[in-house]
Amino acid sequence: MSEDAQLGGDVIREVAAAAGAAVNVNELDAWFTLTGHAADRSWRPDGTHLTEQSAKELAGEFLGAWLVQTALRPSAG
Repeated sequence: MSEDAQLGGDVIREVAAAAGAAVNVNELDAWFTLTGHAADRSWRPDGTHLTEQSAKELAGEFLGAWLVQTALRPSAG
């Protein structure tokens, strides 16, 4: 992960923490690393942006379930 990406992630986590329990951060980079897609140029040919196919796979394999789980999680407030 580039230094800029790390800094951006740090800022996102800080803002989310300040906003409280109503905000959830999806650690997508962790999923990319866990699944081996972090350095897979077939998923992100330019190193950043997903292809249409990889975006569909990401939604089906991870984001869809994550969104449902997040929506069903009891609120802390």
